[in-house]
Amino acid sequence: MFDVITIGGATVDLFLKTKANVLDVESHGHIEHMLAYPSGRKILVEHMIYMTGGGATNTAVAFARLGLKTGSVCKIGEDLYGKQILNEFKKEKISFLGKQSEIETGTAIILDTVDHDRTILVCKGANDYLSMKDINKKKIKSQWYYIATLLHESYKTCEALAVSAERNNILIAFNPSNYLAQKGAHYLHPILSRTKMLFVNREEAALLLRVGLNFDINYLLEKCNLLIHEQGIVVITDGKNGAYCYDGNLRYSIKPRKIKVVETTGAGDAFTASFLAGFIKTNDIEFSLKLAQINAESVVQYYGAKNILLKWKDAMKLMKKYSHKVEKVAL
Repeated sequence: MFDVITIGGATVDLFLKTKANVLDVESHGHIEHMLAYPSGRKILVEHMIYMTGGGATNTAVAFARLGLKTGSVCKIGEDLYGKQILNEFKKEKISFLGKQSEIETGTAIILDTVDHDRTILVCKGANDYLSMKDINKKKIKSQWYYIATLLHESYKTCEALAVSAERNNILIAFNPSNYLAQKGAHYLHPILSRTKMLFVNREEAALLLRVGLNFDINYLLEKCNLLIHEQGIVVITDGKNGAYCYDGNLRYSIKPRKIKVVETTGAGDAFTASFLAGFIKTNDIEFSLKLAQINAESVVQYYGAKNILLKWKDAMKLMKKYSHKVEKVAL
């Protein structure tokens, strides 16, 4: 029996540090931040870094380092990148519960900017082809499933796993990216209606609810909470503004420390996995928010989604050293 099983993407990430600028461009009625490179020119890359990534592997490593017995359901290729992911799982004591395939392992190219915003170019590869036939149902017994974003055939597999989880009293944490959020709540209902803990950023919450980014955070929290299982928990991250949590009664909020941000890829995965790990261990939302914040802050100070993910004892030391304040109000 696992404490948590992650279900989602597995990739190898290529980080490219460039001197791209960010431009604000109006698109579909709102302002979007766009990376800008001169057309027709050769762009110098300061340096490149290869690391594993993807929602399933990032969160699996976070859970394992925080002391949870962890498995991961994902689909990878029978290639060098797939072997790299399996080696990492072995090193981190994570059980691989997915399938290797003739289709190539997913890859992502992360373009960094002078202000450390980033755009990610993704080739999904094998990630799009996870089927129920790829999963040994006898091996996926767990207290929690953490479902990250998968598309196409793999999304339908996530729906089937959500139904199976409900039948077997397995709790679901769901973290849809904007790929899924923009499809709306109706499309995601088979998973949302069985979700105990929903993780989205502010943009994803707005997409899910079909509203603008300027909507009040309390509105987003309350409306998202209505989409999930009764007595569920919604967590909305909002970048530099911190994060918010709503349990159907109280709204919790936490602000980040002022730190030097090197690269933000993986910060969301670190935050969500750490929140759930804290909740599994303590059933305490305030503690979970503080653990999530300290681990996300660790990740953004370095390149890579999981390079500096904290172990439990190190997280406890940093939580004592940097005391984050959690505010609570009734909604």
